[in-house]
Order: sequence, then structure tokens, then C-alpha cells
Amino acid sequence: MTTYELRTVNRSRKLEILGKESRHKAKKLFTFQLDSMVCTPIKGATAHTKPPLAPVRSSSIARVATFAAGIGNNTTVSCSNSSYAKPKIHLFSGEEKSEVSFDVWKFEVKCIIREGNYSDTILLQCKRGSLKGKARGLLLSLPDGATPVHIIEKLDRVYGNVFSSEALLQKFYLETQKPGQSVADYGMILADIAQKAVEKGQINTQAKNDMLRSKLWSGLRDPLLKNASRYKYDTVENFDQLLKEIRSIELNLSNYASGSENEIQHQPAVVEQSGIQKMIKSLNLLNTRMESFEGELKKLKDSKPDDTTSFSNNQFRGQGRGNYRGFNRRDEGFKRVKVSVEGQTRDFYRPENVPSPKLVDICTQSILAQRMIGLANESFVYINNTKCKALIDTGSMISTISEGYIEAKIKVDFVEQDFMVPLLVVSLTDYNKNEPIIIGTNVIRFLDTCSMIGRQEINIEKIPREWDIAFNSIKDEAIGQVYSTNKNPIKLKPLSVLNVYGLARSKTPEACTVVTENLSDDLSDVSACPRVVNVKGSTCRVPVRIFNMTFKAMVIKPKITCNKYMIFERKSKIYAKFPRTEEKQTCSPILQVEVNNDDHKVEGAGMKRDKWDTERAFNF
Repeated sequence: MTTYELRTVNRSRKLEILGKESRHKAKKLFTFQLDSMVCTPIKGATAHTKPPLAPVRSSSIARVATFAAGIGNNTTVSCSNSSYAKPKIHLFSGEEKSEVSFDVWKFEVKCIIREGNYSDTILLQCKRGSLKGKARGLLLSLPDGATPVHIIEKLDRVYGNVFSSEALLQKFYLETQKPGQSVADYGMILADIAQKAVEKGQINTQAKNDMLRSKLWSGLRDPLLKNASRYKYDTVENFDQLLKEIRSIELNLSNYASGSENEIQHQPAVVEQSGIQKMIKSLNLLNTRMESFEGELKKLKDSKPDDTTSFSNNQFRGQGRGNYRGFNRRDEGFKRVKVSVEGQTRDFYRPENVPSPKLVDICTQSILAQRMIGLANESFVYINNTKCKALIDTGSMISTISEGYIEAKIKVDFVEQDFMVPLLVVSLTDYNKNEPIIIGTNVIRFLDTCSMIGRQEINIEKIPREWDIAFNSIKDEAIGQVYSTNKNPIKLKPLSVLNVYGLARSKTPEACTVVTENLSDDLSDVSACPRVVNVKGSTCRVPVRIFNMTFKAMVIKPKITCNKYMIFERKSKIYAKFPRTEEKQTCSPILQVEVNNDDHKVEGAGMKRDKWDTERAFNF
């Protein structure tokens, strides 16, 4: 039998035959048997006969793939693994920078053992070669005759999964897609956790599929991707197929968004650069102002006379008093003040009619506080026969005096009898240093009742103005009316705010602070925004801010009849109200607030409101 040596050349489709004399291409087809390592010519084919060659080792032709579609037709090749070949296993070191994780390494080893194509000796060599670092050091604790199964068990006790079934399920349901994480990576993490739970025996394969489907879709971070893939979640029952569909949708969304991102990808840098430039400009302006302030301060210090100047005025005192008399502080326009310096009393002269800086600051602060807050509603009361200054506060539900709780006897000038009232003692503040008592509604209502009972005996003029304001505030729901004064039509755009000035007429001539707000809690097309305003006298102009909450434009016409308005009542406040209108329908120009409404006025307001509702429904 003629023996040949076969070899593939650079993965080409040519087959070369090596002989002693020459190297030429085969012109016939052969049946290559790897086990016998010979080439047998096919019957009916001719070939150049060459001298026999030395037998070829199996290692020189090992791992040769099937020679499909070779030179000629009907080429048949059969191959089998050699006993000298070794499987390749990825390296595992037991550290984070390892080539693969322990689960992947364990899976590869189990698959090779399950195939059964290699002996235990080759498997042991491959396992030892795939371990390094700390993981390889664990082999020293095993006996020399340890089997591959013993090595896996040893490594599993150190690097294997130690989570309980409940902990795995908890980790599974708490897992969500992280920012910047793709759907594929998120699905792989869920599948890995679910597989560990299956190995623990907690769930079966069908339950695993349902859990993965539900958690994959519910844990998506992008709401747009979640909405776009909802129909896939309802129709696709297999987890792998659902993961593929969601990845496809994710790719489409990313391609759609990439166009707009490319157009504005440099815009944030420009915005950031402009912001830095503005900041630098502001800092430069601040430095310029600081330098100017320092220059002015230096000029002021230079112009201010020091102590040496006073002595220089008397430099000719020893040479001759006739030339220069010096500076006499005892002249008119100066005031002598005794000042204690280091235990010694000295005379100090300063100009008259010039207040001290501290007094000027105190006066300025008090004037500023009055302008910002207004005058306090304060009066005098007697606490256990001791006259005290108190704040008459309608917003306080209880009367207070200082920290603690006491029961004291209170008496006022316009009521003859006194009464016992519990007082809450609070801590000392800057305000209650001057007004240590706050009178609440518990005392105000009682005194109002007493004054009403004895109204015939008590002269109305004897009641102080502060108490009269408090009595009216707790009884009345509104203190005045506000009429619109616009001469031309006012158009209120959709979802816009407009300030409308009206004429307020109050029954209380004293100046007070009130609040304008909506008449009712019901939603309407046009409402009034709550604002704090000052009402001075019985007639004044009051701003009312109105807001159009609809998408329709509203028109406020001037000089409309007053039969389409509503009267509502609230305590101590002015209320503005526009009736509910439709598009291009006019609103009432009257912003009404009623003061001291009795039952007759309330009934009349209800009739007007019903009439307005009827006319509006009929017109609609």
C-alpha cells in the first residue's frame, strides 16, 4: 500500500502530497482515514506512484477539520479526536480581575466532564493549568489523588454561591436597570440570579420564565422604551424572545434619538462656556466696585483729623500766646460730656444737636419696621391689678404671657367686671420685651359679649379703636366692596395673570390690612389670587390679581350692569370674584366684598347669585 503525508495549506481548498523527489498537486481524490493515517486511492482513478514515505505521526495531522469541497468531486473525509489533544479552559484566579468568574469556569469544567471525551488525567492537567493565584493555592490543601470532582467541590466552598433562596429572590425583585445599562446586560443579570435560584431548588423552569418576563419589562428605566414594548410583553411568552424584541425596540429608539443629539451635542459646552464668562464678568465688576469703595474709604480716612492735629494747633503755645490762641472747645455749639477712660473721668466735648450713631441706627430700624409691618394693634390691660401693655391679636387662639401656664385675673377699662383667664407663659423674645402679653380670641370674644350686653350702659366712644377693630374682625366676614374702574375692555389671555385696580369702599374708616382672595373654594374659570393689601379710610384703590385658568381668552367690559355679581363673605378680608364665563363672554367688572353683612343682605346675595346662574344657563 502506498503511504502519503497530507497537509492543508493556509486554509485553502488545495491538498498537497509530499514525496521525496517532488512536491505536486494531487490529481485524484482520496479517502482519508485518520485512525490508520494512510491515504487510499479511490478505485478507477489514476495517480502518480511515488516511493513509500516514513509513517506520519498522528500529532502532525491532529485537529484537522473536514475537507469539504476539495479539488475535484465526491471527496470523503472522516476524522476523530486524538488522545493527545487537551481542552482549553479559561483562567480563574479568584480575584476581581480574573479572566472569567467562578460560575463561568465551573460551567466550562462541568460541560467537559459531561462530554466524557477526555480521561481524568487530562482533565486534572487542564484544571490545574486554568487555575492561578489564590485559586491555585487552594490545591495545596487537597491530596495528590484528588479527582476533578473534588477540586470543583473545594473551589465551590470558597468561591461558590452562598446566598439563600430567599436572599436570591429578594435580590432578583430589587434589581432594576441602572443608568447607562443596556437591556441585554440587564437581562443577563436577571437570568444569572434566576438560574442560581433554580439551582437552589426554590423555583422551577416555568416559574423562572414567568419571573424573568415580568421583571425584565417592569424594571426598564426608560419610560418611552417601556411604553413601546408593552404590547410585546403582553404577546410574547418566552423570556429570550421578549429580550430580543425589547433590544430591537431599544435600537430603533436610539437611532431615532441619535439625529437630534448630533445636532445639539456641542450646545451644553457652549452654554457652560457662556455661564463661565458671565461669572467672570460679574467678578470683574465686583472687583472694580471694591476698589472704588477702598479708594473712597481711604480718602475719608485721610480727610478725618486725628489726635496729632489737635496738638499741632497749640504748637505756638510756648512761643507766644498772642500769635495763636489754639482751639477752644468751650465755645458755643459744643457740649461737655464726662467719659470714663481706664478708671479715670475725663471731659469730652462734642457738637450739640448731633445724635449718637447708636441712636440713629435704632431710630432708622424702628421707622423701617413700621413701614414694613405697620402699626401694632396694642392696648393696656390689667393682670392681677397690674397695668400691662398687650398685643390684641385676632390670630392667636390663646392668651399668652410668658413661659409656663398660669390663671390670672384680667380687666380692661371699658368693662367694669374682671374675669379669670388661663394664660400660657412663653419664652422671652425681642418683641415681648415691650409687649409681654398677647390677648387672644378667648379674651376678645368674651369682652365682645360683655360689651354687647352692657352696650346701653357703656358709651361706644369709651371702647378703644384697637378693641373695636378686633371685635369687628371676629364678627364680620368682609369689610368692604371693590368695584372695577376700567374704562376700556380688558382682555385676559389664556393661562395668564393680570392686575386689575378697583375702588374699595369700606365701612370702617380706620386704616387696616386685609387679604383679597377667591370667594369660594369651587374651581372657576377666572379666580382671584390671595394678596395682602392696605385699606386706608373708607374709600381707596385696591389692586386685585386675577388668573385665567382656561385655554380661552376672557374679555372684561367696562360699565356692565350690576345684576350679574355674587356676594360672598369671609373674615377680615377683601375678596375678589369673577363669575365663570365661556369664550368671548364678558366677566363681571365688580369685585365685591361685603362688610358687616346681616341676614337680610346674605339672603339678597343668594337671590342675586341664583338669578345670575339662571341667566347664564339660559344664555348658554
